[in-house]
Amino acid sequence: MKHIFTSFLLLFCFFASYSQSFVLLDSFTNANVSNTIVTVPIAAHTNYKQKFRIQNVTSVGIKYRVERILLTAPICSGSDVYYCATGLCFPPDPATSHLSGFDSIYANQILPAGPGTYGIDAHFDVGAVCCSEDVVYKVYSVNNPTDFVIVTLRYQCAIGINDTDANVGATLTAYPNPADSWVFVKYDVGRKTENNKIVMYDMLGKVVKEIALMHNQGVEKLYVADMVLGIYFYSLVLDEKVILTQKIIINTAK
Repeated sequence: MKHIFTSFLLLFCFFASYSQSFVLLDSFTNANVSNTIVTVPIAAHTNYKQKFRIQNVTSVGIKYRVERILLTAPICSGSDVYYCATGLCFPPDPATSHLSGFDSIYANQILPAGPGTYGIDAHFDVGAVCCSEDVVYKVYSVNNPTDFVIVTLRYQCAIGINDTDANVGATLTAYPNPADSWVFVKYDVGRKTENNKIVMYDMLGKVVKEIALMHNQGVEKLYVADMVLGIYFYSLVLDEKVILTQKIIINTAK
């Protein structure tokens, strides 16, 4: 099943232990897009490129890498995601995660800094069928992987009538959030369907919890104390189609 995340905010800076040495800047507007979602409207048979500059805001040089993460892997057949970073360009790769090579950024430097250098050039070539995709680009220190910055590109197709009707009346929420032992997920499917469930994913799209729904509305109780601290997503899935997705922070001591 294709995991489509439709509503989330990646709050990596929630964790106080993360000391951010990098800033990501939109190459066209110079806006700071660090730890934000950038929505890119897309259409079939069209190619898109977003360019970001990487800034080292510290007074020391840093060896770094870039990781590309497909939150909605696998991408639609006929579409390609690829990127350039750390002085190299990387071809399309269907893997959920792809790591760039290594590169260094000097103190207070902004990349690209001349021919043959890159910040991040993010490409998405849409095939014959337009499918919305969420792609994360993460820049992190090789010597301290908890020192990182991300930008999420939300490639979003124009919503048609069928897509709009699919989630009319549907609701999904969880409490408490953050949660440390139990979480209650309140849902309403909004229409009569079969094979309904709530699915919880980690940041890489791996299913960690799944509950079949016996009713069209109600509250489900999930035990989360056995999960690793972090950010997760939970989806309302109706007839194998993801209708709504929300974010939850699991704040366990595991």
